[in-house]
Amino acid sequence: MRICCVIHSLARSGGAEKIMAWLAEGLAGRGHEVTLLTLAAPGEEAWLQPKPSVRVLSLGLASASPNVLAATLATIRRVRVLRAAILAQAPDAVLSFMDRVNVLTLLAVAGRLPVVAAERTDPGVHRPGRVWSALRRLTFSRARAVAVQTPAARDGFPAAVRGRCRVIANPVFPPAPGGAAWTPGGPLIAGLGRLEREKGFDVLLRAFALSAPERPDWRLAVYGDGSERANLERLRDDLGLSERVFFPGFTDAPQTVLREADVFVLPSRYEGFPNALAEALAQGVASLATATAGSAAIVRHGRDGLLVPPGDERALARELARLMDDGALRARLAGNGPGVLERFTPEDVLDQWEQLLSAARGQG
Repeated sequence: MRICCVIHSLARSGGAEKIMAWLAEGLAGRGHEVTLLTLAAPGEEAWLQPKPSVRVLSLGLASASPNVLAATLATIRRVRVLRAAILAQAPDAVLSFMDRVNVLTLLAVAGRLPVVAAERTDPGVHRPGRVWSALRRLTFSRARAVAVQTPAARDGFPAAVRGRCRVIANPVFPPAPGGAAWTPGGPLIAGLGRLEREKGFDVLLRAFALSAPERPDWRLAVYGDGSERANLERLRDDLGLSERVFFPGFTDAPQTVLREADVFVLPSRYEGFPNALAEALAQGVASLATATAGSAAIVRHGRDGLLVPPGDERALARELARLMDDGALRARLAGNGPGVLERFTPEDVLDQWEQLLSAARGQG
């Protein structure tokens, strides 16, 4: 089968890029002819480089627009260029990743080819903007199938779309050995993720401020970059935590960070399927997360992790203090965490993607 994959970029970012690169490689490894198109801006360096069996083409379509008219004209151009690039591959099926790219791909293909549009967050909560949300409602009727990561994400779509949704979780990989990463030393609470509002690290800072005074040996380090970094650093300082909370920046060795951590926390306001949380469980780190759709699909509360309501800093502080104080609880959760590897095996997940693309192709 000839497959054309489309994503915004392969630059340093979140889990969607990692999964797209892995999926393209996996499909190529099974004998499919895979081309991966990115909208990456000219000169943007790809952080992820799929194996040579995957043909990667950067279209140079990503750019900022100064006003609505410029944005509209840029979108029209993107659709035209993307249409030509996809049709040039003569694929049997098209797979697009992420909200705006899904819309652009569906507009570009315009019903000429079967498209599987993959949403990588919770559509019931995440809003890509008024115009893009409207375009999503209009275009998703053209998708042969819509791939989502959790049943809750499926239920976030209107009934007309829900019927064509297929739930496919992310794979969870065994921890890799080796590597090194900076840590502040002492008992460590670790966070990993983009420093954006939806990740809820402001809630974590307030929760740590509530629980930290009586536990002076503990430190908190949040690894990642994003537009909220300055605001988070200012909040940390306002809370009097400048000596105990650290923002080391992006790390390309997350599993090394997790090996050093005593507790992992994911305080998101919403999630698709958080790879960092799954990696923490696989690594055997006692984990605490907010009960978003994605996290609740991974954590079995009280067995291999703890869940609290999103945005509830007092509940987060209470469970965080409990984990800091109770070594036996940490050990029990950590011991059960690696069971996640049996629930989301890469081979099973790849099977599901291959079957979905094959079914989409055959519905012609």
